Amino acid sequence: MDFSDTRAIIISVDFADALNVSLPFNRNQFKSTLVVTHPNDTDTADVARQYGADVLMTKVFYEREAVFNKFAALELGLEYMGRHGWIAILDADVLFPRKLSAWTKRIGCLYTPRRRMYPTIPLSHEDVPEERKWRQYKYPYPKDLFDGYCQIFHASDPVLGRAPWHMTNWKWCSGPDFFFQQKWKERDKVRPQFDVLHLGEPRKNWAGRVTPFADGTVHQNAEKHADINRLFLRDRALNTSRPDMHETEKIL
Repeated sequence: MDFSDTRAIIISVDFADALNVSLPFNRNQFKSTLVVTHPNDTDTADVARQYGADVLMTKVFYEREAVFNKFAALELGLEYMGRHGWIAILDADVLFPRKLSAWTKRIGCLYTPRRRMYPTIPLSHEDVPEERKWRQYKYPYPKDLFDGYCQIFHASDPVLGRAPWHMTNWKWCSGPDFFFQQKWKERDKVRPQFDVLHLGEPRKNWAGRVTPFADGTVHQNAEKHADINRLFLRDRALNTSRPDMHETEKIL
């Protein structure tokens, strides 16, 4: 089984170090790969082109006072690449096993493999642990959702409806992928018979890069990003009983 009929799209700002690992590691898995980034992130663009990925640059990430509007950029990327065929939405820090079990994709399903968490980002794809050792790394939660770190589907699936498929007025990098996966009924959400390896800590970079880069340095605004991330998570936890709990996370 392979993804030779599947096009990948990756949203990546300040994750050139992760792309430097994931793109060469995954390079033979997909028919093509599109990386969407900000015009100021030339490192990401350079790494993407080095490994044969197409690049789309947009300023929409921070428009209208957004902290990091990932999903507006994702929708621009989907328009750019075309909404047809099999599509894989991936995070920049997700690695696919090179040896996959037999598996047939079916139109009408959303596929999200479970993820094993590797604590850091290696300096190179050659430093990734052997796939036989991935089992030693834990799942992040007792029951992982079908979230945007990896969502595979067919563009003709009727549940998608008219574009845009995602909410594009979100202030930060959390939320729209959850509502996106709710388009499918539970019976149509499928776990493939393989896990992916997710580099670095989860839930830390939703408001910008917080976790250290592969070389051990940190983003100049890491502390600010961490504060914003904590604020959004705190407000969400405090307002879980409100029907409008997500309104504070949206661009007005």
